[in-house]
Amino acid sequence: DSSNCKLGIGGCTAAYQDSILKTSNGAQYICDSFAWRKPTHLEIDTKKWGLDYEEGAVRLADCYWEHTYVFQDGKWRQGTELDSILVARGGTACLNVGEISSIKYDGKYYQCTANTSGDVPQEWVAMPAIYNDTHDEIAECSATGLYGNGTLHNMYNQDSRIYACDDGEFRR
Repeated sequence: DSSNCKLGIGGCTAAYQDSILKTSNGAQYICDSFAWRKPTHLEIDTKKWGLDYEEGAVRLADCYWEHTYVFQDGKWRQGTELDSILVARGGTACLNVGEISSIKYDGKYYQCTANTSGDVPQEWVAMPAIYNDTHDEIAECSATGLYGNGTLHNMYNQDSRIYACDDGEFRR
């Protein structure tokens, strides 16, 4: 159509499907369902990487350095800086909603949560203070454990949180 001629990159045909081409002025367009459109940052950044990655791989953008991408379900998606940090420290990217990080970062565990706004479909959200404060000692919250039923667990931090062990779980 006439828009193809105006761009000067030829027709968006089956042969060009998913191809990203530059116009003479440097603007980029992707051929999508027989029509040229502006590609997203994700499409520009990940196009040359291909799809030969393990589930949960994380990469930083080559062009738009502030973007983090996660390989999930056979394709790249927008991720967060926390995905990159947790993977670099031996954890995983946020892949399964409801999953809790296996490691702490900045003194906190995180839960993978669905995100209903923006470009990131799911992201790590800090667990509540009681979880972060007591998770590493939960095995000691039992009738015969260090914290035994009713024993107080003191957290000496700026909030001075105190928890009681009650039937295998801490409560505030």
